[in-house]
Order: sequence, then C-alpha cells, then structure tokens
Amino acid sequence: MIETLITGKLYGAPKHGTTKNGGSYANAKIKVPTGDGEMLFASIICFSDSAVQALCALTDGDPVACVGTLKVSTYVSKTGDTRVSLDITASRVMTLYEVKRKRDKTEAGDRGSAPQYPRTPRRQAQPSGRPNDEAWQAMANGDLEGL
Repeated sequence: MIETLITGKLYGAPKHGTTKNGGSYANAKIKVPTGDGEMLFASIICFSDSAVQALCALTDGDPVACVGTLKVSTYVSKTGDTRVSLDITASRVMTLYEVKRKRDKTEAGDRGSAPQYPRTPRRQAQPSGRPNDEAWQAMANGDLEGL
C-alpha cells in the first residue's frame, strides 16, 4: 500500500454508516484534478471518529484533503476505455474550515500543543559553492592526509 495525501472536490454527499461491531464509518467520492486537465475519481472510506465527522460535515463540491492508504487499480469504462481507480482508506480528512481555524489560531499566537523546536542556524556555503566543512576544504586543497 502507498501512503498518500490527495486533494480534490467532494462529488456528491458523503454516506455515513455503522459497521457490524458498532463502529462508525463514512465513504465518499472526490474528483481529483490531474496535471493534463482531466479528472480522476477517488473513493474515500474512513473509520476514525475525527475523519468521519470531518467528511460528513462536507457537501457536494466542497474542497477536501485526505491522508491515508492508497490502492490503485484499473477498470474498463462503459465506452471501453481503460481507466484508473483510486481507493483511499483515509486516516485523516482535512477541510478548508479546519485549515482556516488552524491559521487563525496561529495568527493569534496560540500554537496549541505543537512542539516548539529551537531553530538551528543553516550552514553557510563557501564562495565556491561547497559546504563549510573541513573535509571538503582539505580535499579542495589537495590535503588528503587524515581522511
């Protein structure tokens, strides 16, 4: 399986259901634009409560991003063309509402529980374009002793 992040627009309304053991799930189709101007359809199914809630809050045409496991296969259309089929088991569904809410929190200075890592200075490149490293300098000067 392939881990993926895929974006597109919801095609139709999501369907909500309950599994045999009482768990919740949702499935939907999204239209995914390709680089050549065509559209692919991807089938999305999710089982986590947060992903189910996010997907079920959307309506037809809403933009959506899904993270999860991708299965790629092919099928023959009614016109006889071979087409690609994308099936995604989504572990996370992100909507524009969620992105806007996170952006607003960040702009307000509240980063929530996100870890704050110290910034490390970037290495400065030498004028020759080589990294600032003793080994590179020694090789550039022809001094190979000690390497």
